Amino acid sequence: MKITGIVEDIELNTIRFDNLKGIESRCSETLEPFKEGEKIIAVVVGEVKKEDSIELTDGIYFVKTIAAKDFLLRFLDNLNKTEQSSQEIDKPVQNS
Repeated sequence: MKITGIVEDIELNTIRFDNLKGIESRCSETLEPFKEGEKIIAVVVGEVKKEDSIELTDGIYFVKTIAAKDFLLRFLDNLNKTEQSSQEIDKPVQNS
């Protein structure tokens, strides 16, 4: 997926991206091609960094609204598993 454009104004309480254009031909869930006028949902994960900036931790996924529930459930499940794995790695090892 490719996004182009100029971000003119970003404020944390009202994030706004202007003049962005993207190229994506199919749904991330169904892999079916998008059709003209079809409604889609964009899903992205970000992490708040220093100075209130947000860094995207992965790509942007575009999903047909009809497939959004299945996609989001799996997406959140994978996100939770990733967070649990990273927490387990960060735990100190206790010696008996």
